[in-house]
Amino acid sequence: MIARACALLVVFLIALGGDAPYQVAPASSGQDQGAYRITVDVDLVLLQATVRDGKGRLVSDLREQDFQVYEDGVPQRIRLFQ
Repeated sequence: MIARACALLVVFLIALGGDAPYQVAPASSGQDQGAYRITVDVDLVLLQATVRDGKGRLVSDLREQDFQVYEDGVPQRIRLFQ
């Protein structure tokens, strides 16, 4: 199941970028010997968010300005908001 998910991820990344740099390497010695680790450099990460108010109702009128995205504590620019 994990191998199939990894293969689908690689196919998806190739379809997105065509030349997206990626690397498939055997897992480190502390992990399952049959597992593989995939390292990928990407320029676009898709994030999905569901926001609910204090009563549990969906909030749907949010704008890009209502969100902040951080990577390792560093604010990131939102390049596409839909």
